[in-house]
Amino acid sequence: MTKNTDENHERLNRSWILMELKDLGIRKLNIQEAAELIACDMWNDGEIELSESDGKIEDGASDQEIRAALSGKILTFITLLSNAIELGRITPEKLTRDFDERIIPESTFIDGNALAEWLSERGRDPGDVFWEWDEAENQILRRACEEMAWLRSGETTPFTSYLNGVRNQKLYAEKSNDEQLKIAFKSATLEISRLRTRLSEVEIAQRLKIDEPAPPRARRTLLTLIAALCSDSNIDIGARGTAQRIKKMTEEIGAPVDDETIRKILIDIPDALEARMR
Repeated sequence: MTKNTDENHERLNRSWILMELKDLGIRKLNIQEAAELIACDMWNDGEIELSESDGKIEDGASDQEIRAALSGKILTFITLLSNAIELGRITPEKLTRDFDERIIPESTFIDGNALAEWLSERGRDPGDVFWEWDEAENQILRRACEEMAWLRSGETTPFTSYLNGVRNQKLYAEKSNDEQLKIAFKSATLEISRLRTRLSEVEIAQRLKIDEPAPPRARRTLLTLIAALCSDSNIDIGARGTAQRIKKMTEEIGAPVDDETIRKILIDIPDALEARMR
């Protein structure tokens, strides 16, 4: 598989895991992530010293480089957190074990508040890195709440969601100097125009299909059924006021039909019956 395929597969697996967690996994970390957070937080606060060969890590290092340099400490914290779960010091949000009954760090999740409390009980208050992570999670929570409110408002459809995504891309493309991005945006705009035209054609075709009268044979059959029901209910289709009486019946079932439409249908019933009796 390609790199993009692997990333999409990993993202899909992650999304399924998050759906199983409370609050869709917001403020939840697996043991691996929690151990990395603790190690990076302590390193940032000067509580963990790196070897001389890793001294350059402090100047413009990426997160991946920092984690690699702290791998030994991270493994230590993975062990400590796993032991804390085994001893009941931390209650996991999701616990996963292998066939040897060992905790799987990548698939066992704990709550961020529980992690902070566990650290505080051991004399270690969360530092700047921990609170940056906390703020990032709060932002995700706010965005998730806004998205859910929007989705529940009933104002969105798959098509409008697509259009909103294109609008965001337009804002980015207009501010960008990347010619390939501008060309891609123009192509997307043309595709949107084509889709709009196609959607309009489909909607018109659906309306025409709905408004298309039933074939003569089917219409006669329906009129015959109406006549039979009227006869069984002692309704004289030729009597004065029958249209208004049937109109009231349609209102009672929550599907009102105006009396003029009913009157036109009643007028056609005798001819339909005559045709069926030939």
